[in-house]
Amino acid sequence: MRTLTYRQRTALVLGAGLLFFVIVCAGYLQPTFALWRSNVAQAQALVELQRAPEQLQQLTAQARADAWLMRGYRIDTTRQEGYLLNQLSQTARQYGVTLAALSRGATLNHAGYQVQTRIAKLRGPFRGLVQAVHSLEYERPVGRLASVRFVVEEDRKQRRDFLFAYLYLQSISREVHEKPLP
Repeated sequence: MRTLTYRQRTALVLGAGLLFFVIVCAGYLQPTFALWRSNVAQAQALVELQRAPEQLQQLTAQARADAWLMRGYRIDTTRQEGYLLNQLSQTARQYGVTLAALSRGATLNHAGYQVQTRIAKLRGPFRGLVQAVHSLEYERPVGRLASVRFVVEEDRKQRRDFLFAYLYLQSISREVHEKPLP
């Protein structure tokens, strides 16, 4: 060490001290840092747990809102046709319009669900048709009202023009797979 200059000896001592500090930090302080990180993570988890009742209320409100939106999709398939016809005819009568036609509809099966689309044809004055559409969409849900198309068509027998509303009604239900008897 006597051959080293003062500057070299100082650098060597500082380097050794730094190396010692790194070894101490890596070996002895690492568990302390791990415990500190774990403490910070647990404190954050505790804050989230304290907000859990509020989040539960928000999720419950969202579930209620989603259920309200889905109410129009769910119709019991055993009574679907009669229920639909009954609701359409009562609504049409209430607003002074006529139920001119109701199609059998197209059925699409996808991912365990059955989507059925029917077309209802209503005839009457514009105001009565709009009120009937509003009632079928919000007051008496008979399925999801996917689309409404207003058309003026001529009745060839009476030689008069009538206003028609074509209602495209969709209902979604789970497919029921019957198991064969053994």
